[in-house]
Amino acid sequence: MTTSRLPELACLLFSMFCVQPTLAASLDVQPLVSRADAPVGIRATGLEPSALATISATTRDSSGQLWRSAVTCKADSAGVIDLAQCRPAGTPASTYSKVDPMGLFWSMRQQNGAPFFFQFPDAPDAAYVFTLAVNGKIVQRVPVIRQLMADNVVREKLSASSDGVSGVVFQPVLPVHAKDAIGKRASERFPAVILLGGSGGGHPWDDLAALLASHGYVTLSLAYYNGFASPDPPLPDDLVNIPV
Repeated sequence: MTTSRLPELACLLFSMFCVQPTLAASLDVQPLVSRADAPVGIRATGLEPSALATISATTRDSSGQLWRSAVTCKADSAGVIDLAQCRPAGTPASTYSKVDPMGLFWSMRQQNGAPFFFQFPDAPDAAYVFTLAVNGKIVQRVPVIRQLMADNVVREKLSASSDGVSGVVFQPVLPVHAKDAIGKRASERFPAVILLGGSGGGHPWDDLAALLASHGYVTLSLAYYNGFASPDPPLPDDLVNIPV
């Protein structure tokens, strides 16, 4: 027997040592930090072909309430689940029913208390946690940040008594690398947007205003009556005789 056949014979006798190890299941979310209106890619890899796995997402709103979404999908022949191609396996395991790469964001449901509209936290960022579970067992958790306000945006609260209007204005400023950028208005002119709330009163669109300002718009989240919001005289407390 030639020595060149020895490796083959060894594999036959001790085949258990020659089997390639299986890949461990893992969750990949890209990018981990992104603007709140930017697309995110979500993939699970290292699964058994045709295996079912559940990817879920959780976050907390401005009132601290927990919100959750989930989707159960079947892995392809390569052991991959890509939410850009995955057709949800069904409800209630999945909170949406059609192929949608961003479905985990918009299909979130409040977990405690009476269902209500989701309101982003009053902060520059919103934190999410994505979880991969296989056969009911959590395999991996991935933290994700969605940015509501860019670094080059200044936020200023306005009061009806001192400024003539009530709300919050978000304005782009000089690039952050400039030494005197913070608080200094840029010399160029920006398009302007005014956001109005509904029957709840106050100025509930601060998150959207911050996002628009991050794209180069001077944006005012305006309150025209107090409603359920904190009193700001001389704004009326009821939606009656509102000046236009």
